[in-house]
Amino acid sequence: MERKGHLVPRGMSLYEAGIRAPKEVMETVVGRMLETRPRLEVTLKPYMELPFFQQEPLFGPACLDFEKAYPGQEAGAVAYGAAWLMASQQEKAAFSLQGEAQVWLNGRQIYGQGAETGADGLRREGGWTIIPVLLYAGKNELLVRCEKGNEGWGIRYLVSHPRYWMMWARDYLLNVRVTLPYAQMEGMEGMACIGPFPKDGSPTGLIPVLYGADWEHQGRKYRWTPRWEEGCEQDRIDFAALYGKREGSAYGLTYCHMEEGEACVVEVTGAGEFTLWIDGAEVARGSQIRFPVNGNGRKRQILIKCKSDAQGFSMEAHIRGRSMGQGEAGEQEGKESPAWKNCGWDVQGGSRGSWGDVRAGCGAPEMVSGEAGRDAVPYGVDFVRTGRDTCARWLYLGPFAAGMLSGAVEEEIQFRRPYPMGDYRYDFWTLGVAGTGTVSVRPYMDGIFFGQWFYAVQVGMVGLLGAARALERPELLRYFLDSTQAMADYFDYSQWEYGRGMNPAMIPRSCELRELDPCGTIGVSMVEAYLISGNERLLAMARHIADRVMDHVLRFSDDTYYRGETMWAE
Repeated sequence: MERKGHLVPRGMSLYEAGIRAPKEVMETVVGRMLETRPRLEVTLKPYMELPFFQQEPLFGPACLDFEKAYPGQEAGAVAYGAAWLMASQQEKAAFSLQGEAQVWLNGRQIYGQGAETGADGLRREGGWTIIPVLLYAGKNELLVRCEKGNEGWGIRYLVSHPRYWMMWARDYLLNVRVTLPYAQMEGMEGMACIGPFPKDGSPTGLIPVLYGADWEHQGRKYRWTPRWEEGCEQDRIDFAALYGKREGSAYGLTYCHMEEGEACVVEVTGAGEFTLWIDGAEVARGSQIRFPVNGNGRKRQILIKCKSDAQGFSMEAHIRGRSMGQGEAGEQEGKESPAWKNCGWDVQGGSRGSWGDVRAGCGAPEMVSGEAGRDAVPYGVDFVRTGRDTCARWLYLGPFAAGMLSGAVEEEIQFRRPYPMGDYRYDFWTLGVAGTGTVSVRPYMDGIFFGQWFYAVQVGMVGLLGAARALERPELLRYFLDSTQAMADYFDYSQWEYGRGMNPAMIPRSCELRELDPCGTIGVSMVEAYLISGNERLLAMARHIADRVMDHVLRFSDDTYYRGETMWAE
């Protein structure tokens, strides 16, 4: 901690350091809190469901099962798995595993072939081997080698804070997420694998992790998977193939950035009836659309709806550049109405210069569309990154039931909760289909404290609210309000993922409100935030939590609340 620019010696209390006045104590504690627990932003990232890798909800281990990747192999076959463990900060951690494997972390073998023997702090408990490791802030390279035995082929592992080694809790003390180990798919959750290698002559040590290139071993070529496929880079989408339904409606969304004096034409063809919105205003309908758009120095939102008809259920959309001197754009679109300037979902950040370096689709083509010789227009969804230097070209949403009243998407384009699709279904945005299946979009908040649904965190938040009032510091109040609002905004999304058997990417502790722990302080934060902001979503959340406390939280026969093997004395 600091005091007036000087560090408080480690191990010394604030009192011993001479910090005793209540407001001075609050200023010191709050300053340290904001330094170590900064505000977090929600990011949207692509997600592939990988049959050989999943993380058990809610705080369970990651499971790497090579039998699902390479079924039917003989005993002794070998496969490798690789990932980047992305850590919120440098921290001592516990790497706990079950299964037979060789494991390397940041190039050093930590398990297998006796590598763990004599390691300081290593212990075994309940069938788990718990290995102390040091994680660096950001990327930590994990490599796993597994040989198929008689009782399985893979491992289960946890990466967690040593104090709670049995829980992979990403919302408290340490946030670690498993991501694919390539720059071309950077940030995407999952593990990559390569194999199967035959029992005789398989590699025995470290091997290179390459994206999209063959690795040759003993005369045979192998390739890491997953990777982006060509089918995910196109501007044509077959909704019938994507959703397995030939009736209904679906949407495509992208953004186009043009300066004043620039123009483009949006072209839509395919099978179905189409509706086009520009910046929230409906501008065209038909079985084919060709509509000119003028640049205004900002990103322009382009939303297209495809409603199936007798011809089918597919869409192909292109954005062609054209000169204002050609006349069509200026003549047909004319002057923009005030509604065009105020409608739509505003994307913050980014500049014209940044778009030139961004690539589109799933990682290959330039962020442009059009034939050779035609003017290039940069377009894409730059807030959904498909890799270090790439972004999504289009996002898709559907299928909405054929008889469902339309309007949910065009009235509000949002990325906080799933949309009602009709027929008691909900769904979220996707990128389309890659070689390994549907690529969906998921929101993440990688970090600790801010926006996290955890009783210990919310005790701190209520204290922060008191400090904001006592110190008259509006930025502390804004931190509290935004953190609480984030929990309310993504509650429905978390419930939706949990209902599908997934490990929720956001606020997982909100999914099972069966004890007072995930109800009490979070409910207090919701009420306090509502009384300050008046946001009705916060009031709805407070009522939901109250209902859970009254009707679902565990009690003894005399109505005393209890939790697990303990009880609430108060």
